[in-house]
Amino acid sequence: MSGSAPVTYGELAFGQIGNAHCPYPFKGFLTLRCDLEGITVVAGRCARPCLAGSVRDGSFLVHYPPILHGETVPAPCPEGSQGSIHLRCTDEKVQRMGGRCGFNCPAGALKSGEAAVQYPAMIHDDVLTVPCPAGYGGQVVAECVDSLVEALSGRCDRHCDSGQVLFQAGNVSAFANHGSLLHGQLLQVPCGPSALVGGIVELLCLGGHVTTIYNASLEGCRQHCPAGEIGTGAKALRHGILQHGSTSVLNCMQGFGGQLTVQCDDGEVVVLRGECNFHCSAGTVTSNSVDLPHPMVLHGDNITLHCPQDTHSGTLDAICNDGAMTYSGSCGENCPAGKIYSNGAPVDFPKLLHKTDMTIACPYPWGSSVNVRCNDARTFLTGSCGRACQRSVIRMNGAFIYLDGQTHTEARNYSCVSQFPGSMSFSGIVLATCYDGGVTFTGACWPDCAPGSFINNGARVHHPKILADHEIARPCSPDYTYGTVLIKCYEGNVQVQQGSCGAPCLDNIYKSEMTRWWDLAHPTIPHGSDTWFDCPVQVSGRIKISCANGARTALEGNCGERCHAESFAVFGATFNSPMMDHGASYDQPCLPPFSGTVHVFCVMGKVNATSHCRKGCFASNISVSGGALVYTPDLAGGERVTLSCPAFFEGRLTVECRTAVPQVIGGVCNRHCKAGRWSPGVDAEWDVPYYEMMHGEVQERQCPEGMVGTVFLRCNGGSVGKDMGGCYYNCPSGRAFIRQGIVMRYAPMAHDQLLPNMLCPAGFVGSVRLKCFNGQIGVAEGGCFAHCPSGGVQGALFGYLLHNENASLVCPVAGMIKVRCFDGFVEVLSGECLKNCGVGQVPDTEPGLFIAHGAIDHETNGTGTCSGNAVGHKNVRCSNGVVTLLPLPGERCFKHCQNQTAVSPDGSVVTVSDLSHGQRMLIRCPGGKLGYITAQCFDSVVRIVDGSCGNMNCPAGEVTSDAVPLSHPEINDGGRGGPTACAAPYMGEAAFECRNGSTSIVDVTIWLPPWEIVTVSPAAISGPTSTTTTSTTTTTTTTTTRDAGPVPLEDSYRFTLCGCCVPPAAPNSAEPVPGVDYRIVLIWASAVGGSGLLIATFAGGYYFRPESWRRKKSRVAPDDKIAGFEDTPALALQDLSRQDLLKLKGALENVVRERQLLEDMEDVKGLQELAVREDRLRAALGLPPGSALSALSASGLQAALALEDSPKAPMEVPASLMALQDASGAVVAQGTVLTLEGLDSNARKKVTGFREGYTGNWRHWQ
Repeated sequence: MSGSAPVTYGELAFGQIGNAHCPYPFKGFLTLRCDLEGITVVAGRCARPCLAGSVRDGSFLVHYPPILHGETVPAPCPEGSQGSIHLRCTDEKVQRMGGRCGFNCPAGALKSGEAAVQYPAMIHDDVLTVPCPAGYGGQVVAECVDSLVEALSGRCDRHCDSGQVLFQAGNVSAFANHGSLLHGQLLQVPCGPSALVGGIVELLCLGGHVTTIYNASLEGCRQHCPAGEIGTGAKALRHGILQHGSTSVLNCMQGFGGQLTVQCDDGEVVVLRGECNFHCSAGTVTSNSVDLPHPMVLHGDNITLHCPQDTHSGTLDAICNDGAMTYSGSCGENCPAGKIYSNGAPVDFPKLLHKTDMTIACPYPWGSSVNVRCNDARTFLTGSCGRACQRSVIRMNGAFIYLDGQTHTEARNYSCVSQFPGSMSFSGIVLATCYDGGVTFTGACWPDCAPGSFINNGARVHHPKILADHEIARPCSPDYTYGTVLIKCYEGNVQVQQGSCGAPCLDNIYKSEMTRWWDLAHPTIPHGSDTWFDCPVQVSGRIKISCANGARTALEGNCGERCHAESFAVFGATFNSPMMDHGASYDQPCLPPFSGTVHVFCVMGKVNATSHCRKGCFASNISVSGGALVYTPDLAGGERVTLSCPAFFEGRLTVECRTAVPQVIGGVCNRHCKAGRWSPGVDAEWDVPYYEMMHGEVQERQCPEGMVGTVFLRCNGGSVGKDMGGCYYNCPSGRAFIRQGIVMRYAPMAHDQLLPNMLCPAGFVGSVRLKCFNGQIGVAEGGCFAHCPSGGVQGALFGYLLHNENASLVCPVAGMIKVRCFDGFVEVLSGECLKNCGVGQVPDTEPGLFIAHGAIDHETNGTGTCSGNAVGHKNVRCSNGVVTLLPLPGERCFKHCQNQTAVSPDGSVVTVSDLSHGQRMLIRCPGGKLGYITAQCFDSVVRIVDGSCGNMNCPAGEVTSDAVPLSHPEINDGGRGGPTACAAPYMGEAAFECRNGSTSIVDVTIWLPPWEIVTVSPAAISGPTSTTTTSTTTTTTTTTTRDAGPVPLEDSYRFTLCGCCVPPAAPNSAEPVPGVDYRIVLIWASAVGGSGLLIATFAGGYYFRPESWRRKKSRVAPDDKIAGFEDTPALALQDLSRQDLLKLKGALENVVRERQLLEDMEDVKGLQELAVREDRLRAALGLPPGSALSALSASGLQAALALEDSPKAPMEVPASLMALQDASGAVVAQGTVLTLEGLDSNARKKVTGFREGYTGNWRHWQ
C-alpha cells in the first residue's frame, strides 16, 4: 500500500530493486527492494486524486468535479456571476491557482490625479483603456473586479497655459516666455532680457506647471560680463563689455612680458591662458661661491653661463622667471692629484676635473680595482681593494662544505655533502661571499629524514625519505579511511604538522534530532572527514556528518517535514501555496492595486508568509532637510517623481512612494543665504561683511585694514563659507630653519613674496627660495640635499654616490638593478636580483604527491614528473628561485591502485592485485559462480566496468539450428558469443546471446562480396589478374577475378539466413534474346525536324523584312513621326495643357539660370549649345528672343485650351499663369481672372472646331 493505493509488483530476488506503477486513479511509481524486512519502498509514493467538492471565493461557492493528481481544471463561477476558478490537485489536496468570481461593473467615473475619468459599463475581470478628459493628457487602464472599477496604471495630468517663467542667471534675474503646452511637452525658448543675459533654456510642462530643466546639449541662460578690471596690483588689466562665451586678448603693461587671453563665463571674466611677468635686470648668479655676471634677460628667455676654467668646471643654464633668475647646473672646483686608501691599499690618482672619474687598478697583493670621482674639490671612491680567499672546508650542522678559491667580492653557491658516501644525507644551498680574505655565509645545511614509520593514535604511518624542511601527506594504516597526516622533516626529525589517525565510521544507519529520528543510511566515512547526505525519504533537506575516531557528529543542516498546500490572506495578497520541501521558498506577486511580493518559505512542515506588498501614497506636503516644505502628488506604490524645490530654495528632489508614505530618495533643497558677517573661526581676530546671496553664488570681499588680500565667500545651503582667497599678514626679518645644520637669514617680506635663490652651505648641494605666507616663512622651491656613503642593496655593493646620481649594479647571482642616491639614501629605481631554481620537487595539489623537476633557469618553464605512487606530468615554472606549479589544461597526477577488494553489481567480492592507473584485469567470478567481471584502476580506485556473477550468466554448452548442433563458450548475461561455423554440408555462421541464464542463437549470417564471382580461365583474361579464395567449413573454391585489391569485410556485405542451410545448385545459362532495330525512328525524326526548320526560316524572313519593302507606292498623309511639343510649335501648341505650359516655362527658367552660371565660368561652347535650346523653348512659348519671362503671352486659342483643361465650365484661369488678350485684342493685365465669356468668339470657335475636327464628337462648350 502507498497512499491507500494497493500496488502490485512482480517477483523480486533478495537484494533486487524493481519499479511498480500506481493503479488508476492514483499517479506515480514506486522503487521497491527485497531485503530482510520483506518488500520495502526505497523511493516514490502514490499520489491520491481529489474528490469532487466546492471552494469559496468570497461570497461565491464554486463547485468542481473530481481531479487527478497534478492536473489543473477550471471551475465555473455560480450562475449570475462571471469568471472561473483554476484549481489544481496535489495528493488529495485542492489548491487554488488563480481566477476569481464577481459581478459586472456599471458605468461611472474614477479620479486620476486632478481629473475625473468617465468609464462605460464593464464586464467582471475586463480591462479597459480610458482616455483622459479635455485639458488633460494621458490615459488610464481600468479593471472591473466584482462590480468595482480600479485604476491599474496610467494617470491624467493637466496641460499648461501660456505665461512666463522666472529664474536666476548668474547674479541677475532672467525670464522665458512660452505659449500653451501639453503635459510632458518640451519647448526651447530664448531667455531675456537680452541686454543682460543670452542663451536658450528648455521648458517642461508637468501637471499644469512649467519648469526649466537641465539639457546637456544646451548651455542654458548665461549672464554677460560688464566692463571691469582683472588681476591685482601692477599686473591688473582693464577690459570692456564681454558677451558670454566670447574671448579677448589683453596685452600686459610696459615692463612686463606676455599677454592674457580672457573669456566671459556667466558674468565672470576668467583667464584662459597667459600671464604678466617681470623681466630680469642685469646682475650676477652665484654657484658654489662663484659669481657669474649676466645681462638683462626678458621673462622666459634663457642664457648659458660658463664657470672659470682655470679653477672650476661646469656651465649654468639660467632662465628669467617673473623677475628672478633661476638656473640648473653648478660650478665645481677641480681636484688636485693625490692618494686614497681602500682596505689598507694605497691608490694614487692624477688631477681630476670636477664631475669626472677614473678607474685605477689596486696594487699587489691586493686585487680588483676602484673608481675615483671628483666632485667640487672632493674625491669619492667606488669599489674596494681586497685580498683573495683560499680553499677550505667548513662543517655546518654535521654537513661538509668544500670551498674553492675565490677572488675579492666573488660570491658562489655550494651544496651540502656528507663526510662519507652512503651516510646521512643533507639538503640546502649555502652562498659564500669573499671580502678581503674573509668568507661570509648565507643559508644553512640540515640533515634529511630517512624512510621509516611512526605511531599516531595507535596506527602506524609509513613514510619515504623526506628532504629537510619539506612536507608530505601520508595515509594511516591500513588505508586512507583511518585518516591522513601531514608530516615535515625538521632538523632530521619527522614532525606531524596537521591531521591524526583514528578509526573510520563504517557504513551504518544514523538518526538523531537533525534527521527527525528517521533512519539515514550512509557509506563508510574516513576518519577526520565530513560528507553531505540527503535526508531520508520521509523528510526533506540535507545534513553534514563528520567522523572523528569512529564517532559521528552532525555538523550542519537539518531535516524537516514537507509543507502541504495552504491558503493565505496577507497584506496585499490572497493565494494558495503549493506543496514545498523543508527549507524551500518562493515569492508570490501581490494583487492590484498593491505592488511587490510575498515571501513564502517552508520550515519543519510549517509554511510562513512575509508580505512585502506596498500601497500607494496620497498627495501631501513633506518636510525635507534644510527646512523646505515640498508638495507631492498622488503616487502608486514604488512610483517615483522628480519635484522642484519651493521659493527661497534651489534644487530638485526625487520622491518615491514606500508603504503608503512618500520618501525622498535623491536630491536636496538648498536654502539661499541672508546677509551677515563671516570670520575664519571662533577665535579669529578679523571678519568681513557680506550681502544676501543665492545658493552657489560667490561674493568678493576686501580684507580688513592692516591685512592684505581678498576673500571670496560662497553660499552653500544657507551657510556662508570661504570659496577661495584669504586675508594675510606680512613677515618681519629673521632666521629660517632649512634642515638640521642649515639656518638662513632673511629681510622683511610681503605676504606671498618669493626671494631669489640662496645656495646651500658646504657639505650639501642645491639652493632654496624662501617665501612669506601669512606671517610665516617657508621653503617654496628647491632644497639642500646630502650625498650617499658606500654600501650595499639586495646583495649588490656600491661606492660613494652623489645626490641624484644613478648607478647600475650587477647582482651576485643573476639580474641587474638601477639605484639612485637621493638626499643621503640609496633607493632602487628598477630591476631585481634574481636566482635560478635547482633540482628538486614541489608538493602537488593532491596530498601525498610531489612533482619532481630538474634545474630550471629563472622565468623558464619545465616539465615535472609525478613522483611516488602516481603517473603523469605537470608544467612548472621557476621565478626568482621558487618553483611553482603551472599545469596546462588536462595535466594532472593519477595514482595507482594498491591491492584491494571490489564488489560486483551482484554483490560478489573479488580481490584485485596492484594495478597501474588505467590498467584492466579480467577476473573469473569467485565461489564457482558463472561469468567474468572486468576491473579497471582509475586514480587509486578499482572499478568494476563490465560483467556480473551469478546464474543469470550462461555456461558453455550446445544449441541446435535446424537440427545442426552448435557449441558455444561461457557467456555473460546480456553478452554475445561466437561466431561458430555450421557443420558441413551446411553453410553460415551462428552468433549466440545469453539472457537470464539461457543461450539462444541471435542470427545465422553469411558474408558475400559486393560483386558477382565468375569462373574463367586465366588465358581468357588480358591484363593483370588476381586470385581470391572463399572458404566454407568443408570445401574450397578457387576463382580468378578482374579485381586486384583486397576484399573488404564490411557488415553491409553480410546477409542473414533463416538458419544453417544447404547451399543451392548453380542455375542454368540463359538463352540469347534478339534485339530491336530503332534506326528507322531516327530517320523519320530527322526528316520532320528539317522540314519545320525550313518553314520557320521563310516565315521569319518575311516578318523581319526591311522598311523599304513595306512602303506603299501612294499615301494619303505623310509618315507619322514622334516629335516633342518643342520641335513643331504650330502642332504641339494644339495639344498643350496648362501643365505642359508650366513645364515649358520652368524649363526656360532653368535655362536662364544655367546661362548665368556658364557666363561666370566663361564657357563659350556651353553658351552656344544653351542658346539653341533657349530659342526652341521661346518659340514653343511664343516669346520673342531677348524678351523677359514676365512678357509671356498667349493667343486666345491658348487661353481657350487652358480653360478647356478644367472638368467644369465655365472655368476661372489665374492670369498670373499667362497674359491673355480680351475680345478687343488688348492684353489683359496680370492677376485678372478670366472666364469663358471673357474670350472672343473667334477663340471659342477655334477651340470648338479644332476639337470637333480631331475627335469627331468632342463637345465642351456650346
